[in-house]
Amino acid sequence: MLDHVSLPVADLARATAFYDAVLAELRLERTRQLDGAVGYGNAGRAAPRFWLLERRDASGARAGVGLHVSFEATTRAAVDAFFETALRCGGRDAGRPGPRPEYTAPFYGAFVLDPDGFKVEAVCRSGEVHPDRQELLASYFGAMRAHDWDRLAECLSPEVHRTGPYRDEVRGREAYVEFLAGIVPTLPGYLLRVARVRSVGDASALVELSETVDLPDGRTEYPEALVFDFDAEGRIEKVDVYIMRPPTDGSS
Repeated sequence: MLDHVSLPVADLARATAFYDAVLAELRLERTRQLDGAVGYGNAGRAAPRFWLLERRDASGARAGVGLHVSFEATTRAAVDAFFETALRCGGRDAGRPGPRPEYTAPFYGAFVLDPDGFKVEAVCRSGEVHPDRQELLASYFGAMRAHDWDRLAECLSPEVHRTGPYRDEVRGREAYVEFLAGIVPTLPGYLLRVARVRSVGDASALVELSETVDLPDGRTEYPEALVFDFDAEGRIEKVDVYIMRPPTDGSS
């Protein structure tokens, strides 16, 4: 388990201006300041978790592909704020906020390059989904297995919006139900087996399905991961669908 991480920076004043603003979105602040070094953490721990060390000489470490520092966020909103603040304070986009089903779930993160070119990330990983939402998701998938489209409609917000793995979109409850009613019955062997359900922030859930389906045209449909957003009344208002293809580099 790591105790702390430090990054070398060419201009400490520039770096601290960036990290003061960005880390405040994650409830981190300066906790120590020395000659040529600034440490960040929180009130619950005396020793900083993250250090900036001024290194002007050519022998200092350099930013590069393969190195990045990840900060924990408690909500998806904090990840979004981290990203927007970073861009506003001179950072560069290295991966917009969103779920990454190919990473260890649950995962909602964003990536930026800081003023020295180091890649930094904020990620939200949270616990189990609220029981009411678990029940709603069970009803949603149960309705699809039973081809009970009226019951399915009861799970959805009137303004529900679906984005598919190929950026195809469906908007509105009636259109969404019609879309699923046209697809699900064509896959008689597809049982919609749920492998895992995890919360993603305050009002979302990541659902991983476990089945790989061999389609009639010879293609293989790999398991899906679906991110559900819920409205204030507890109905599904947004669904993002991703394909979980097998990793090619042995990573997870």
